[in-house]
Formats: sequence, C-alpha cells, structure tokens
Amino acid sequence: MLYLAALNLAVVLCAWILARSLMRARAGTKGGAISELGITCALLLMLAPVVLEVLQWSPAGSLVFQWGLTYHDGWITALGAMLGLASFGRNLQGLRRLSVPGFWTVGANVLGLLLSAYMGIVAYKHEAFYWGSAGDDHGMVNLMAMRDSKEGEVVQCPSDFVAVKSLGADLIAYRCPLTIALGKMTSKPFIPWPGYVDDESKPLAKLLREMQDKALQVR
Repeated sequence: MLYLAALNLAVVLCAWILARSLMRARAGTKGGAISELGITCALLLMLAPVVLEVLQWSPAGSLVFQWGLTYHDGWITALGAMLGLASFGRNLQGLRRLSVPGFWTVGANVLGLLLSAYMGIVAYKHEAFYWGSAGDDHGMVNLMAMRDSKEGEVVQCPSDFVAVKSLGADLIAYRCPLTIALGKMTSKPFIPWPGYVDDESKPLAKLLREMQDKALQVR
C-alpha cells in the first residue's frame, strides 16, 4: 500500500536525521541544524494522522477529540507536505554547490521531496472530498447495519464502512476504503489516496433518510 510505504519512509528519514545529528554532536560540528529541524517538523506533521489515530485509543484520546485535531488531519498533513517540499528542496539546492555531494544525502533528500509531494496529494484528495459540505453533513456509515436491512447491499464496497457527504442529497457521494482508513469514529474519516473508490448512490441516500425518520419517530 502506497500510504504505508510513505509512512515507513517518513520514519526512516526521521531515524536518519537523528543519527546524523548524534554523529555531528559527537564530532562537535554544527551545520544544517535549521534545515534538519524543518525536515523533522515536516515529517512529524505528515505522520500526525497515524499518531492521532493511536492517541484516540489512549487516555489522551478525549483531549484529541476535544481539540478537534482528528477533524484537521488533511490540513495537518498538507502543512507537513509544504514544509517538506520547502526544506528538502532547499537542501537539494544547497547540495548543488558541493563538488561531490554524498550519494546517501542526495538520495534521502530526493526521497523526502517525493514523499512530501505524495503527502500533498493525499491531503488535497482528502479535503477535496469533503469540500463544500457542512460539518454536520458528512461522516461515516456502518455498512454492516445496512446489509441487515431489507434493502440489502446498497453500495458495492468490500469494507464495513464508507465515508459519506451531502447526507441530505438524493444522490449521496461516498468513499469506499480499499486498504487503510483512519479516524473511523470522526465526521471526516481519513482514507489516503489512492486506496479508495469514490461513487454515488441513490439507494444509500434513501435508506439513510428512512433510518433518520425512524430515529425521529422514536424520540
């Protein structure tokens, strides 16, 4: 899965920067500290959706929800991607001035640049799906409950849930995760590109309205 590979790359780059910093500290040399700090911050921001997902299952989870951090997964990732593009790009520009730039240094910065570009696409695709939809007009739908209804399989999706938007529309848009999905308990599930299928469904919209009407009648 592309997103998991990107996360592993981010962790490796973090470890690489930490190792370089320790080696420089032992040698008593300074250089590139600001650039490496920018890269480290960029990588941590790109990893934020996964970190926040883990925090949701810890005692700090209530704080994560209270601050609404999981609702901003896309924007946090986008910030990390922009910072990464700037920092890795600056590093590559600086390496051009060296007569013989190190192979691993060049490779790490090129990979970091590609990682930042990919994470930028992930963030854009995530936010673009929910764009134009009010905060209370999107969320997650449990397909297991839908499958037990008289309508049966209202959408073709291998997952047990789909992210939806425009809940009041006659034709509801949904995103079916094919691999990893984060923030399932939030109103903006984070499903990284390209591991999903986007589609629209009239039966799903109809069934949601019926369920909502029944819930109102019970009240």
